[in-house]
Amino acid sequence: MERKVPAAGYLRKSTSGVASNGRERQEKSISQQRTEIESLAQENGYKIVRWYADPGKSGWKRGAARPEFSQMLADAASKKDIEAIVVDNMDRFSRASVAEVQGDALALKQAGVLVIVSAAQGTFHLGGAGNDIGEIIKFVVSVWSANDFCRQLSRRVSLSRRNRAMEGKRSGGIAPYGMENDGCGGIRPGNASDVAIVRRIFDEFGNRFRSMNAIASDLNREKTPGRRGGKWHVASIKELLSRRAYVGDFQYNRRKSGQFFILDSKGDIVDASNRPSDSPPWKETDNGTISHLNHYEALVDRELFERVQSRFASFMMKGSRRPRDGGYPLSGVLICDHCGKPMYGCQPTGRPHRVYRCSTPAKTGVGTCGTYEIREERILPTVLKLLGEEIRELERFYVQPPDELVFASDRRKASKAAAEQTRVQLLARIGRAEESLLDCSDRRTRQSLDGRITTMRDELEALEASVASLPQPSAFNRAEFEALSAWWSDFIKRALRMPVSHCLPEVVATFQVEPGDELPPELLVEPRVVNEVLHSLGAEVRLRWHTETVTMRNGKTRNRHRLHRGRMRLGRKKSVTFYRARPAGPSSCSACGHRCGSRMGKGSAPRRA
Repeated sequence: MERKVPAAGYLRKSTSGVASNGRERQEKSISQQRTEIESLAQENGYKIVRWYADPGKSGWKRGAARPEFSQMLADAASKKDIEAIVVDNMDRFSRASVAEVQGDALALKQAGVLVIVSAAQGTFHLGGAGNDIGEIIKFVVSVWSANDFCRQLSRRVSLSRRNRAMEGKRSGGIAPYGMENDGCGGIRPGNASDVAIVRRIFDEFGNRFRSMNAIASDLNREKTPGRRGGKWHVASIKELLSRRAYVGDFQYNRRKSGQFFILDSKGDIVDASNRPSDSPPWKETDNGTISHLNHYEALVDRELFERVQSRFASFMMKGSRRPRDGGYPLSGVLICDHCGKPMYGCQPTGRPHRVYRCSTPAKTGVGTCGTYEIREERILPTVLKLLGEEIRELERFYVQPPDELVFASDRRKASKAAAEQTRVQLLARIGRAEESLLDCSDRRTRQSLDGRITTMRDELEALEASVASLPQPSAFNRAEFEALSAWWSDFIKRALRMPVSHCLPEVVATFQVEPGDELPPELLVEPRVVNEVLHSLGAEVRLRWHTETVTMRNGKTRNRHRLHRGRMRLGRKKSVTFYRARPAGPSSCSACGHRCGSRMGKGSAPRRA
């Protein structure tokens, strides 16, 4: 029986919705692409061993914006069990720039994937017998065509939107909450109950000075659906309060968020690479904004709207946020298992330790999830220990001092060598000038040459004095040694200790800590590097708490949360349960003899199941 080539099937669709007539928009659906790929694989001797699909993802996006594509590259490098990738069309594989796609192709080639098969364009060989100049040109042209299509389409869309904005017309999209599209490029008041909610939010925030968290909490408690039918968030409340459409104003181009083209301050369509440094895609600016005042029917009085904006401005003038010393290595990695949302790191005022808290109450109001939190000092060692057992490529954690500290002597050597070379060249120029002076009989020319020689000799003397003043290129001088020592001291102060259960490579030997024969070696790692590695591995640590009612000494009752279970998962690997709670004891504080100040409860430090 003929051997079938193991392959991965990749599916992608830029849009995730359906058209108004109920059919898929323009592109083939995910199911249609899968049918085409299965047929192609059957006819050409490929066996699809894994499927990857990115619905609703544009082809030019990279990294986490196309998670399944990134997972496919990672699996190809780690598992090395596929030899080809099969797609319906090359623009499904990618619409990124040629350089980016060539980088992906090189990574696949190194992982043993030598063929990309497209139902529309045929086979592209990344290596092996078919790797000739014609195949490479064919691959580059196909990638360039997909990327150029995106750019041209983006320019046409940008021009159309600008022209409509100049007329005060919207270019589509969902109308603000409480309003609806009028079918002519404008918006008008929508459902009466939604209009009442908008006015209520403005009134509570601008007149009654309630917080956005409290407003969101009340709306969620009353089960009032948000714009998309879900819960209200603090961010959605802030966005609503900032929309000038509620006072009847039309605005366009507040954010310069185009991937390929943006609108500049003159109203011209320019390449997005020329975006001003003070106008990142996420930031709203007045530069280049197209505005039409009192263009719609207003839902909110302008005086109240300006009062709301003044209150926002007062929030921003209260000072900058406290710097996060050392960063939070588990930020975005810890997940509350009750609501499925990430936990964020903070250091509560007046408390000596840092904690991670469930983000849901801060975003959607108190009561939407429990006030769960865990101390960093209790969860971090467990995560680092599990990470050290799983990771073998410890070079990813390698952190070295800046080059200007490590190679200070090399810079001095290079500087002195350059100065010496300049001195030799200047001496040669002076010698040639003196020879010319001997052969010259014209008085004015001799005077000119004499002046130039004098100038060059002055430069030579200054250069020799400069070379003499340069420090000797020894290993380190005192100032450089102190600077390097200060960097190491700072690193050791903020570094984390990650136990490892296997041999350490030579490249990270400097960061090894030997605590003793009875304990495994440890690796000093940078907190932010740990966070980046955890995210790149798709790490997820889910924590679940058990809530019990405790009776305080004054007779009042309060809810206390004790950590019940913890599970860690790296990418698609099976999760590891590293903590299970002991059987619950007496719930009364007086009975346990403890002041239950910790939300984890007594005796609840993480341990291996």
